[in-house]
Amino acid sequence: NELTTEVEFGFLVKLLGNRLSIDAAYYDRVTEDQIFNVPVSATTGYTSKLLNAGKMKNSGLEIQIQGTPIQTADFRWDVGLNLTSQNNEVVELLKDDEGNTVVESINAGSTWAADLRVQEGLPYMALFGQDHVYDDNGNKVVGDDGFYEFTDDRVYLGSAIADYTGGFNTSFTYKNFTLSALFDFQVGGIIHSTSLQWSKYSGMHPETVAFNGESDVRANGMILPGVKADGSANDTRVDPQDYYQGYWRRAAPNVYDASFVKFRDVRLSYAVPANMLDKTPFTSLNLSAFGRNLGILYSEVPYIDPQVITGAGNAQGLENAQVPATSSFGFNISAKF
Repeated sequence: NELTTEVEFGFLVKLLGNRLSIDAAYYDRVTEDQIFNVPVSATTGYTSKLLNAGKMKNSGLEIQIQGTPIQTADFRWDVGLNLTSQNNEVVELLKDDEGNTVVESINAGSTWAADLRVQEGLPYMALFGQDHVYDDNGNKVVGDDGFYEFTDDRVYLGSAIADYTGGFNTSFTYKNFTLSALFDFQVGGIIHSTSLQWSKYSGMHPETVAFNGESDVRANGMILPGVKADGSANDTRVDPQDYYQGYWRRAAPNVYDASFVKFRDVRLSYAVPANMLDKTPFTSLNLSAFGRNLGILYSEVPYIDPQVITGAGNAQGLENAQVPATSSFGFNISAKF
């Protein structure tokens, strides 16, 4: 059985006649004997078995702020903000009876260029793939042929888990009408996009035509931003087709910051006055029109939704052939008898 030990402390403060409230909490959680599918030798006839094989540590801060900046007899403005931070580490995986490590890494998903791992000593959902080679100043290194140099092996690129998640809500109420909106956001985490990888490979991505401020690179060639071994700026042009079709199995060019801000919901509602319901069977009646998933206001990932991943479950960080997200609109009637 899994065993979770948690220490949490916080406070709740209400001020200005309850027009401002702050609810904050810090937690430190350790989960032992976590259940994972652990790889086993193929000679057993199986590829993995389900075991209590992990110890994970999570800690973070949760804050919720609610306020009413304006309140009169007929008008009210409410705002709210919630924010959660998370620090995560896979402390250890399967060990034998003598305390020796048996399994250091568990595969949680993969594509052609990248894979997700639950790996000892790293955050949960660690993304691995071949990275650019960088000089001491953090510049990408370009070879004599004008192409980027990459690490020989797949290395840790970052965690798919966000550093912060949260939301912001606001509502305006005038007499019986209420207009409300909800926005949510994520800060941090990374994602590897196979959709963008293949769009570049097939020449469908805009940067295969115009790149780094230059147009028509198909005819003139492209200069990859970076430095040569001697530290001078790269000035060697390469064929975009050779680059994108030759380096598609390298993860780094298609790894993006998964931060975003989304317009999640808007709603206009009307509460029918009680005196209009005197001769009806209703004790209350509320009419509303709404729209959901209305747009991405900010994202570092172009053309796709950074929240859509490959597969199901809690695996994050790998995207492949996603279907465009849909918005929905509707009308709602809520009645009490």
